[in-house]
Amino acid sequence: MRIVVALGAAAAGIAIALPGAAEPPETHFRARAHQVVCESTHFRRQECAADTRGGVRLLQQTSGICTRGQTWGVTAHSVWVTNGCRAIFAVVPGPGGGAPPAGRLIVCEAWQSHRVRCAARLSRRPRIEVIAGSCSEGRSWGWDRAGIWVSRGCRARFLTDK
Repeated sequence: MRIVVALGAAAAGIAIALPGAAEPPETHFRARAHQVVCESTHFRRQECAADTRGGVRLLQQTSGICTRGQTWGVTAHSVWVTNGCRAIFAVVPGPGGGAPPAGRLIVCEAWQSHRVRCAARLSRRPRIEVIAGSCSEGRSWGWDRAGIWVSRGCRARFLTDK
């Protein structure tokens, strides 16, 4: 499991709040949220460690059917999924929760052999976490200053520097 800051359109519209700005509670939730990816493989229950005391919201369902209370839920120390639910969750830590690493999360997926381009302004190589498929830099994924590309079934999350 990897926890990253939830920013940008690829993170389902997570907004960033400026410190001290007056905002409605929903925006405040989004500004502090970390992303947690939790995936039920082979329809088994999976618990993904997270400080959930500040709240949890489903951001993006990536596979299966994800219904709160049935195929996903929350404990004080984790998000759980079952029956094939795979999703990205926004998790707000409780008091004293650590800050996530800075950056922007981009999910870029090529379901077949076609090349898919995901726009982003990059100044250095992004960190990669493979979701599925084989992701080999230069062969099935790459990057330049204008973004990231994937092909040949590579599905991955990329953490950029901004």
